[in-house]
Amino acid sequence: MSNKMYHSLKFAAVLVIFILGSGCANQNLNHDTKHIIEIDSTELAHYWVAQDKLIDWQYFLPVSEFDDSWDNSSYKVSFIVDSQGYIQQASMQNTDNGNEVIGSEMSGIEGFKFYPTARNITRQAVRINSIVKL
Repeated sequence: MSNKMYHSLKFAAVLVIFILGSGCANQNLNHDTKHIIEIDSTELAHYWVAQDKLIDWQYFLPVSEFDDSWDNSSYKVSFIVDSQGYIQQASMQNTDNGNEVIGSEMSGIEGFKFYPTARNITRQAVRINSIVKL
């Protein structure tokens, strides 16, 4: 094999490896972070982790000494973790009686912050819909 042919084959092999490597490296970057994807609560840890603590949903229940319907119930919770790691559009509804926790009672939830995981380098915004038991 001539020296010229050897260098041509070597260049072609390096070029193929480079092209294949570039395709694999960019595979996960194709998420459009402007769109919010719907995920299950069990998948949240693949995208975002809480900065300081987990959300204590019981904190947002209304204080009422006459209404025990809020306690010991299941709640449908929904929220978005935006591309900056902040919570947006949080809602909470009692699954037993349909009572909703109103927006003013949800104040403070915007203080929870999430960090993107290594797998979420594009800072993909996500919407979580889940049921929590309090």
